[in-house]
Amino acid sequence: MLGEEGKVVDYETNDFYLKYYTDGKWRFDKFYLMQSIHHFTFMDY
Repeated sequence: MLGEEGKVVDYETNDFYLKYYTDGKWRFDKFYLMQSIHHFTFMDY
């Protein structure tokens, strides 16, 4: 099991990443949501 995990967004490209902590290092992997979510914009934030 992963110690910590959460979702973060790259605001430059509005891409989703799965952030998880393992082996004493932070790692970032692409988290594709195209199957259920069409489009996201974060300009309001």
